[in-house]
Amino acid sequence: TGSLPIFQLYVNELSVIQILAADWNYDQIVRCRWSYQYSLDECGSTCFDLPNAQLNPVDCAITGKPVLRSEDIANGLTESTYVVAITAEDFVNASSTTPLSSVPHQILVHVSYKPVNACSTRPSITGLLQRNLACYALSIGYSIDFIILSTVTCTNDSIVEFISTSPLDIFRTDFYQEGNYTWDVNVTWTPLSDQTGLQPFCIAAVDNNGQTSNQYCVMIAVGVSNPYIIAPSFVQSTASPVGTVMATQSCFSIQTSLPLRRTRLNGTYIHIYRMGYGTPVYTIDCKYSPDVYFINTMMVFFIQNPSWTLGATYYITMTEGVATADQYFGVEAGSFYGYNAWRFTIWNPAVSSTTTPFTTTTTATTHTVTTRVNVYLFIFY
Repeated sequence: TGSLPIFQLYVNELSVIQILAADWNYDQIVRCRWSYQYSLDECGSTCFDLPNAQLNPVDCAITGKPVLRSEDIANGLTESTYVVAITAEDFVNASSTTPLSSVPHQILVHVSYKPVNACSTRPSITGLLQRNLACYALSIGYSIDFIILSTVTCTNDSIVEFISTSPLDIFRTDFYQEGNYTWDVNVTWTPLSDQTGLQPFCIAAVDNNGQTSNQYCVMIAVGVSNPYIIAPSFVQSTASPVGTVMATQSCFSIQTSLPLRRTRLNGTYIHIYRMGYGTPVYTIDCKYSPDVYFINTMMVFFIQNPSWTLGATYYITMTEGVATADQYFGVEAGSFYGYNAWRFTIWNPAVSSTTTPFTTTTTATTHTVTTRVNVYLFIFY
C-alpha cells in the first residue's frame, strides 16, 4: 500500500483520498476495508474515526465531505485531526471472502476551513513518467530520473514545499522556481537487489496558503520488465490490417512483448484517426469495452458497424496502459502513437480497376490488381 502520510482537507469540500493498493501476484484480487476491533484490535480508538466518509473496496478510495469534530467545535476550535485506519487484503478470486494476507495502512486527515486567501483551484502535479496510479517496471541497478512540476493558477500563490512517500535511498533535490507559476523538484532513484518487488511513490505540492495538490502516485515494480507494443511493418507484420483494406474492415490486432490482461485503471484508450484530422473517429475504452480482447501476447479489438471513408487513410494510437502485462501488478506499456506507426487505407473501387494508389513515407507508387488481391488474401487468411 502507499499514500501520503497526511492529507489537508477543507470543511464540506468533496474530497477523495486514493490509497495505492497492489499485490505482487497479479492473478490475485486486492480489496480494502475499514480496520476494525472484532477478532483482532486493528485500530484501537481510531476505528471508523473519519465521519461522512465512504471507502470503495475495489478502488481503495475514500470519499466524502469532511466536518469538524463536535467536541472541537464546542471547544471553539476551527480544525480537527483524524487518524484513519484501513486494511488492504488479497484474495484468491473475486468471490472469495477469506483473505490470503492483510496489510494495515494508516493516515492522518487534517480538516479546517479553507483560508479566505486560498486560490479556488488547488496546485497541480505533473512530470512523472507515467500517469497517476500507473505501475511500471524498473530493473535493479538502473536509475530513474524525472522532474516533477507543480503549477499554481492564482497570481499571488507560490509553492513552498513538496511532500512525498518514497522508497529508501531516493534522492530529491531542493525545489526551485521554473516560471511565474511553476515550481520543480528533481527525483533520482537507483533500486538495489533487496528492493525487488512493489515500491510505491507518492508526492504532492503545498502552496503558501497551506493548500495541497492532489497526491500523484505510481507503483514501481522493481526487478521486472515493462511490456511494449511491437510496431507493425508491411512484411511479416505484427499488426493487422496494414496497407489497403476493404470498407468492411472491423477487426484489428497487434502483438506485444508479454502476455496481457485487461487493465484495471481508467483513462486507457485506443484511438483511430483519419489522416489530416485532429479528432478521433473511433475511441475504445480498454477498461470497460467488450470490443477489446487480450489473447496471450495479442490484443484484438473490433469496430462495430464501421463507416470508413473510401480512399481515406487512417492511423491508430494507444494511450499508456492499454497494454498491461498479466503479471507483477500489471506493469504497463508506454503509449503508442504517430501517424506512421500503424495505418491503413480504405480501398476506393472508383479508382482505376487496373491500378491502386499506395502511399508510403517516401514516394508514391502503384501496384497491380494482382498485388492488391494478394494483400486481401493476406488480411483475411
